[in-house]
Amino acid sequence: KILNYLTPEGIAWWYMDDGGISKSVSNYTDRVFVEMRISTYCSLEEIENIISYFQLSWGITAKKRFAKKTSSYYLAFSQLESLKFEQLIEKFILPEFRYKLPSFYNPRVQSTLTTIVEGDEIVWATTKKKL
Repeated sequence: KILNYLTPEGIAWWYMDDGGISKSVSNYTDRVFVEMRISTYCSLEEIENIISYFQLSWGITAKKRFAKKTSSYYLAFSQLESLKFEQLIEKFILPEFRYKLPSFYNPRVQSTLTTIVEGDEIVWATTKKKL
């Protein structure tokens, strides 16, 4: 019942607190995929209610994912559904949290942590890798 009281602004606050993006690179095409997630860490029944809420209220299809570490579920949006979700909440996202939006992620340049061995020392360095 509480979900029915959420506005796009309320959903944006929820996302700023418990949301983020997941980036993955295809092994075959080097294409970057970005999806939005909300760490709900809830039961199967609760995640199914949340998925139904987003579909019926906003026309956004979400998927449930299982977090083995916590033995609970979280919400994930495909790349296409992430765009719809972002359009719903974007105007309410504070500037400090824009990094959590796919449109602010640059898929052509990715920061990667690399190991450089200098003599007997291992040095961690951040490099920019063009995809």
